[in-house]
Amino acid sequence: MITHGVRVELYGPAVFGVKQRPLLGALQRPGGYTALAVPAKGSKISIDALRAAPPESWKPLLVGTHLVVHDVLHAPVPHREGQRPSRRGRENRKPTVLVVVRAEFRGSVASLIPPLRQFADDGWQLVDQDAESDVGRAWLLMNRERQLRESVTTRQAA
Repeated sequence: MITHGVRVELYGPAVFGVKQRPLLGALQRPGGYTALAVPAKGSKISIDALRAAPPESWKPLLVGTHLVVHDVLHAPVPHREGQRPSRRGRENRKPTVLVVVRAEFRGSVASLIPPLRQFADDGWQLVDQDAESDVGRAWLLMNRERQLRESVTTRQAA
């Protein structure tokens, strides 16, 4: 069994005359997935395996039943004569594998908040986000909403 992480890169819609679509952000979970093997570039990952929630609830983020693996990032840890070389702050580092898939964002800021909340509750993080993008704004709104709920709960408990 192999343990790996997953990164879902969220891209904006294609624009006529522009070769590259804008990266709006990426949802990343560094660990937490176990597989029989590391998926190869070009293979597919079931969307159901990424989230426990029903697929209808996160349609603005992911469309279809599978995502194609775009890249696989390996971070091996070297061994020399049975020992790990000592590097300040990296003695306890473990080897990691991060599977990268891509998705096209479809929807509005309001439609993003429920699926982003589900990903966040499952330990995912938003990385490489453009704060001005719909994905970045939805993540900020979701976090403000969460902080407000926590402060109200704390006041009620006091």
